Order: sequence, then structure tokens, then C-alpha cells
Amino acid sequence: MRDFFFAPLAGCAPYQELRQAAKAGRLVTAFGMADAQKAHLAAALCRDLNRPLLFVTSNEGQAARCFDDLTQFLGGGVYLLTSREVALYHAAATSRDIVNRRVETLHRAASGEARAVVASVESLQHRLMPKAGFMSLIQKLEVGKTADPQAVARALSRAGYGRVDRVDAKGQFALRGGILDVFPPDAPGALRVEWFDDEVDSIRFFETSTQRSRENLKSCVLPPAEELLVSDDEQADFAANSLLRALDEALTRRGHTVSAVSDDDDLWDELPALDEVSGGARLELRPGSGDDKLASRIHRHIDALRAGGTFPNMEAFVHLLYRDTETVVDWLADPLIVLDEPDKLQNACENRQLAFTEAFKGALERGEALPAQAALLLR
Repeated sequence: MRDFFFAPLAGCAPYQELRQAAKAGRLVTAFGMADAQKAHLAAALCRDLNRPLLFVTSNEGQAARCFDDLTQFLGGGVYLLTSREVALYHAAATSRDIVNRRVETLHRAASGEARAVVASVESLQHRLMPKAGFMSLIQKLEVGKTADPQAVARALSRAGYGRVDRVDAKGQFALRGGILDVFPPDAPGALRVEWFDDEVDSIRFFETSTQRSRENLKSCVLPPAEELLVSDDEQADFAANSLLRALDEALTRRGHTVSAVSDDDDLWDELPALDEVSGGARLELRPGSGDDKLASRIHRHIDALRAGGTFPNMEAFVHLLYRDTETVVDWLADPLIVLDEPDKLQNACENRQLAFTEAFKGALERGEALPAQAALLLR
């Protein structure tokens, strides 16, 4: 349908040489192109090699422009992975729209539906939960198939959906007897699922404002509503134990011991020493100050994890909550990776890391961060 965009490249010898090199898995460097030409070349390679594309830019504005260009060239299947805000202690004010768009992009990448993902290098510095855990929380309902409404509701809660009396926004669900209303983060509208006994009787879109049905469906896929979740009880125990260990280490360095925690993982050997990231910041325990508040906050997070739930600002502890973390590269199947101006990408990474380190030092001195949070961002 959009072949006219790529027809001129069929007889272009430099492009054919580049395509063969990329097909062979070699590192290729191309020079002398404007931004739209870069997107055009990347779209052509994505199309000709039939591989998902990951296009990495130096900033969010450039990522948005590249997203628009790739959408023009490829049509559908192009997604933008926006960066998320990270606050070491207090929950960052992140809009629900950003959360929904990130979840949609990650879901499409993991399921193989994304032809291309555009991301700033800053967004790639954020760790993700393992793809397998995210995928295990996806539910599919089909008309005529059996499913327990209560079990579906429990699974939705674990997948980050909020239970409400009436659904009016993405990431919410309501269950009333044999009727489930749910608004997935990547859906064009809310869904109403009705049961007859234990069998799914109907699935349809409905308007949240008027409650009127719009379209009948044969099936629906319900992805998680959040990108960082506790996928099962074993993972919840690991995450809770890991946070407790981090708190224990922090307060021990300040003169207190919280509790004994098992040593069944190697995470702590991999974290940088406090002196390496604090610049020699002197930490003093001041009773009734930040230490008590920090311990209280962390214990509330631990209680939420052990209850199978989540807590605000989980992204500030993501590397402590999972045995292994991943990036969107791991979520795409054999992606073709395009790095737009690598020198700018490196500078952006270094500047982001410097800003984070300064914020971390201040939070650490105020007793608002754990030493283990030094390794939060990927370098």
C-alpha cells in the first residue's frame, strides 16, 4: 500500500549494500542524512528485513518527530516509548495517559504486534520487569468459553487495575454479579463482559458516559494496567525480602539494624559501594527524622508486596524488586536497532546519569533514599 515510498531504493546501490550488511547482522554506519531520511531508511530496512525496528534518539522531542515520520512511512504498528519520571523517595506525578501509552507500547512489543518502537535514550535507561512476568498477567476472554468472574477480577487486581463502582477511565474495572466492566489501557473503549452461569455470554464495547453498547466482539485481550507488577507469590516474596534487605543495610550503616534477611540472592554483591556514588556524603542517624520516615515508608511498600499488590513509585525500586530486569530490547523479537547519532546518545546518557547522581546524593544525605537505589538507572 505504501510501496511508492520505497520504490526508489530498489535501484539504489548504497541502500542495497546497507541492507545486505544489516541482514548479515553486521554493524553499519550511515552518514549525511536529514532526520526524515533517517526514518525513511530505517522504515525501508524494517520492511525489507521483516524485523521489528527499535529507533533510539537523543531526546524526547526527536523521538516524537521520528515517530511521526515512521508512522507516515510504515502506516500502523509504530509505537512511542515515552520516558517516565523517577523520584527516589516521593511518588513522581506521572499522568495516567503516559502510563497507558507506555503499557500499550510494551504490550505491543512483547506480543510481536509492534513493527517499530521509537524511544529516547533516556527511556532506555529505565529498567523493566521481565517480559515473561508481564505476559503471564495478560488475560484473554472468549464468547462461549468458561471463566470464573471472581478469578478474573482477582487477576485484574494483580495486573494493576483499580476496582471501582463505575468504570470511567482506563485501568479500571467493576464487577457486579455476572457483569464485568473493564477499560484496558490500550483499548479504544471500555468493555462489558457478561456471563451466563460460568460461560462468557457476550463481550462488547460500551460508552462509559451513557452506558450504551457500541460493538459486539468474539474475544478480548486484557493486558496489565501497569508496567511494574508482582506476577506471583514467589516474586512478591523476593521483592519484599529484597526491599527489607536494602532497608536493613541502609540503617545498619547509620547505626541501626532492622532485622535479619535471607542471603539467597547475589543482588547485593552487584550494587556499587556507597562511597562510589555518594561522593563521601556523611550519613548520621537523627532519631525522629528522615530515617524513621524512610523505614515506615519502606515497610508499607513491603506490606503491599506481601499482599500481592503494588505501591506508588515502584519504578524507584525496580532493580530491587526482580531477580533480573530487562529493557525494551529484550521485549522485541530480534529487533533491528538504529542509533541516531551515537555521540549525542552517549552525551545524553552521561548527562542523565550526572543529574541522577546529584539528586541521589541529596536524597541520601536527607535520609530519603536507600544506598541500593544508586544502581537504579542503566548506564
